[in-house]
Amino acid sequence: MKKLLVGVVVLCLSPLAFASGVYVAPTYAAAPVGKSVFDGFYLGIGPSLVATTGKAKTDFDSSPLKYTVFGYPGTEELPLSDYKFGVSGFGGYGITFYQNYYLGGELFANYSPVKTFGAEWNFTDGRHWYATQVKSDYTLGAALRIGYLLSQKSMIYALVGGDYTSFKVKSIDSTMTANRLIGVSPSLTKHVIGFIPGIGMETMLTKNWALRGQYTYSLHQSFSDTYTGLRKDLETIIHAKTKYDLNRSTFNLAAVYHFNPQGTQNTMLPLSSNPGEFLNRFYLGLGPELTAVTGETKQVAPDVERLYKGISSFYPGITGVGGYGIGYQKWYMGGELFADYSPVKSEVKLDGGNIHISGSKIESDYNLGAALRGGYLFSPKSLVYVLMGADFTQFKLRTTKTNWADPNVYIETPQATKNVVGFMPGIGFESMINHNLSARIQYAYFLYPTLKDQGTKYEVARSRLTALLTYYFNFT
Repeated sequence: MKKLLVGVVVLCLSPLAFASGVYVAPTYAAAPVGKSVFDGFYLGIGPSLVATTGKAKTDFDSSPLKYTVFGYPGTEELPLSDYKFGVSGFGGYGITFYQNYYLGGELFANYSPVKTFGAEWNFTDGRHWYATQVKSDYTLGAALRIGYLLSQKSMIYALVGGDYTSFKVKSIDSTMTANRLIGVSPSLTKHVIGFIPGIGMETMLTKNWALRGQYTYSLHQSFSDTYTGLRKDLETIIHAKTKYDLNRSTFNLAAVYHFNPQGTQNTMLPLSSNPGEFLNRFYLGLGPELTAVTGETKQVAPDVERLYKGISSFYPGITGVGGYGIGYQKWYMGGELFADYSPVKSEVKLDGGNIHISGSKIESDYNLGAALRGGYLFSPKSLVYVLMGADFTQFKLRTTKTNWADPNVYIETPQATKNVVGFMPGIGFESMINHNLSARIQYAYFLYPTLKDQGTKYEVARSRLTALLTYYFNFT
C-alpha cells in the first residue's frame, strides 16, 4: 500500500516539472558522510629538483715575511648557484576536520648531489685567483602540513618545518701563472639546521593513490671556514676567512599511497560516459615558475687556452598560457600558446692561460612559444600529459677581457643580442578543482643552438618548473 501511495505521488508531481518547460537536472543521493581519503597514514616517493644558491664572502689579510710586490687585503664575494635532480621520500599522518580543513605532520628525506663552484680573479694582480667549492648530498627533515580541501579529492596546503643537512666546503687560493695551488683549506664538513616554508597540491587518482607537487625553500644558518696559505714566490702568508650564506630550493613531484581507514568515502565517481568531455573548452592559465639557465662556455680565440666553464643560474618568474583541447573517453589532445617572464642572469670567469682573463655574462628575460599537449585521464578529473613545442627567446651576451701583465688593459665588448628558437619537450599533470578551475604542474626543457660572441661559444639550455591555475570557459 505504501509503495502504491509513493508511486501515485511521483506520477502527480512529474507533469509539473515538465509542464514548466524548464530542464530539471537529475539529482543524486549525497555521498555518505565518512572519513576523507586524506585521513590516516601515507607514504610517498618521487623525483625532485634541488637548487643550492647563495654566496661566499672571503676576507683577506697578508703578512709579508720579506718585500712583497703585491698585497692582498680586501674582500672577494663569490656567487654560488647550481642545481641537480634527485629523489625524495616521505611518510606522515594527517586528519581532516570541519569537512574542508586538514592538519598533519611528516618526515622526509631527499638525495640530490649538488656541487657548486665559485671563483674570482684578483684584477689588481691578475695572476691570483680565489675559489670556493660547496657540496651537499642529502637533507633530512620534518614538517607540519596545513591544508584546505578544494574538493573531496583535491587539496592545497602549506608546509612549515625544519631540515638537517651537511655542507662540505673547501676554500682555494691559487696562481694561474704557475698553475698551482698556493693555499687550500682542508675539506670542512658543516652540519646545519634550516627553516622550511613551502606550498603544495595533492590530488587523489584512486581511492588510495595520489599525486602531489610541492615547493619548499630552506633558509640555512651561515657558517665560516678559515685557511692560511704560504705564497713561496713572494714569501707571503695569506690568511682568509670565508663566510657562507646558502639557501636551498626543492621542487618535488611524488606518488603518494594513503592507507585509508575503514569508513573512508569513495570519491572516485564517474562524471559521465565520456569523462574527457569537460576538457573540450578554451582555457587561460597563470602561475609562478622557476627557470634555470644551464650550459657551458668555451674560449675559441687562437691565442687563448681552450677551457670550459659552467653556466648555472636560476630565478623565479611568472608564466601565462592559453589554449584549446579536445577530450574523448580517456584521451586528450590540444594546443596552447605560452609566455614567460623570468630575468635569469649567469656570469662566469674564464682563465685565459698566461695571456688574459675573460668574463662572460649571459642574460635572458622572457620567452614566447607554442606547444601541443597530448594526455591520458587517470581518473575522471585528473590528466597526465606530454608537451612538444618550440619557443622564441632572446639572450644578451657580454664578454670582458683583461691582461694580467697590464691591469690598465680592460676591454668590455658591447652587449650582443641573440634571438633564437628552441625545441621544447615537457611533461605535466592537471586536476580539475571544480567545473571551471583546474590546477596543473609541469616541467619543460628547452634546447637552443650554439651562441657565439667575441671568441666565446655558449652552449645553453633552459629548464622550467611551473604551477598554474587554469580557468576553462563555458560557451554553451
